[in-house]
Amino acid sequence: NVRGDHFLSDVCYHWETKTKKEFEHKSQKLAIIRIGVVLDKKSGIIAKLHLIFKLGFGAILGNGKQVLPWIDIEDVVGAIKHIIEKQLSGSINLTAPAQDTNYTFSKILGKIIKRPVFLFVPEFIVRILIGKMSVMVLGSLNIDPKVLLDSGYKFKFTNLYKSVEKNIN
Repeated sequence: NVRGDHFLSDVCYHWETKTKKEFEHKSQKLAIIRIGVVLDKKSGIIAKLHLIFKLGFGAILGNGKQVLPWIDIEDVVGAIKHIIEKQLSGSINLTAPAQDTNYTFSKILGKIIKRPVFLFVPEFIVRILIGKMSVMVLGSLNIDPKVLLDSGYKFKFTNLYKSVEKNIN
């Protein structure tokens, strides 16, 4: 495992270290899941952004080149079921095996909602608004679901457009 050098990496490292210390001796298999940005019509990023984009205020954050580690809600459920059935252990990333960017996500969401997306929110404004958490939207969180793929999990959604479209309609 390669550890990043930003706020979110520190949070994950400390959380996972504490979890391992507390539970490793209680179970032979301990799976710690790291869930990416969940695409679901009832909650998550799509529910929060739908109205903003519908009103024509959809925007690309920063330069838009940052990788967005997304996963469809159906794959969250399927992957957790797979982890239990296969008795996987260790840290497991729940993200689609895709390299989609914030720019791509914003453009797809705008296209599906039938609203243009041409605004850019500069990085410094995002940093002012959300502080240290800005790494979550400005940093390139290229998270690989290697453990899931190596254990034979088959994703239902690997195409960002299809997942966003399903969760909008």
